[in-house]
Amino acid sequence: MPTNVNTDKAPGAKLDIFMFLEGFYNRKRRHAGIGYKSPVEYENIHQAKSNVAD
Repeated sequence: MPTNVNTDKAPGAKLDIFMFLEGFYNRKRRHAGIGYKSPVEYENIHQAKSNVAD
């Protein structure tokens, strides 16, 4: 978790945790539903296939 998390107030801490999970963690972690690739890897592969098909 980032070291600059605002833990003084619950709403700020909740927002910081949400931003970390959605903005960093979920983009990097591997997902079983997309062949154990990160969402970024999956999108790059899909985009490359779309470009080849065009």
